[in-house]
Amino acid sequence: LRMHATNLGSTPPFTYLVQESYDVMALVHECREAGYPCCFTMDAGPNVKILVEKKNKQQIIDKLLTQFDNNQIIDSDIIATGIEIIE
Repeated sequence: LRMHATNLGSTPPFTYLVQESYDVMALVHECREAGYPCCFTMDAGPNVKILVEKKNKQQIIDKLLTQFDNNQIIDSDIIATGIEIIE
């Protein structure tokens, strides 16, 4: 988020974020307050990525669906096996 803060603090200020970006960030805070551990990260654009354990994923998706259309949500499972030494 530092890059986005720097952009907003520049002269003239600018942002790549859109209202929906802020809405998703607020939603993540609401989910955390409701007891669902999750966090978000962003790249240089307006897209917000929510990180959540699989056991809590559906609750987060259900919350997203109260504010966003299904076609605005990309559900991705990333299963990591850990560090691997390749010889």
